[in-house]
Amino acid sequence: MNAMVERTDDAVTALPATTPRHMLQIAIEQGKDMAYLRELMDLEERWRAMQAKRAYIAAFAMFKKNMPDVVKDMLNKQYGSDYSSLANLVNTTNRVLGEYGLNARWSPDQTDGIKVTCILEHADGHREEVSMKGPPDTSGQKNPLQQIKSTMTYLEGATFQAITGVVARSACIDDDGNGAGKKQPEVTAPEGYDNWKADMRALSDEGSAKLEEAWKKSSDAFRRHVIKTDELWWGETKRKAAKVQA
Repeated sequence: MNAMVERTDDAVTALPATTPRHMLQIAIEQGKDMAYLRELMDLEERWRAMQAKRAYIAAFAMFKKNMPDVVKDMLNKQYGSDYSSLANLVNTTNRVLGEYGLNARWSPDQTDGIKVTCILEHADGHREEVSMKGPPDTSGQKNPLQQIKSTMTYLEGATFQAITGVVARSACIDDDGNGAGKKQPEVTAPEGYDNWKADMRALSDEGSAKLEEAWKKSSDAFRRHVIKTDELWWGETKRKAAKVQA
């Protein structure tokens, strides 16, 4: 007579999770042939890669949720625009990447031009890559080594930004609109700024070349104040100068 066993949810015992490694151990104990073991080893490798990719995706999602606030720290005197230095971008971002087991590094290649690959890797082993390529930077009075270094610096910043998704913001932008309606602190113009501004406005009637030359010779204090508080005026002034016939 067969005994009947009543099963309830509380009485069900969960079976241990079976992984490819566990299956491989069992196969070895059972004396399976080498071909069968190789198939299990390949299966384990694919399974580990899949788990590593899942860990990478989860870590990167958390990083995107808590992305660092990178503020542009440099001023381009020639074009009157601010930008982030490579050190500022990378150092600020790396502090947050490390919290989620992520690490970014570069791999340069000069076999065919100048190529830089940025590799973002998770502690579990999965990684993603972004590559960019460019010619030596021959602008200015750079020697051959400086030309290569300048291009590599640019490519390092571009690939790092592409793979992390981090974009530096202007120092004059407070919080991406989250502080709308809040009174912003008043910024005091440097002494002599109004007179300088009037002179630049007058120079715009003489064309872009004159305006750009005066901009390069202007004080850093004036240029920084423009970037922080007067970009609209500066943009209009440059557009007016560009319309002047040579």
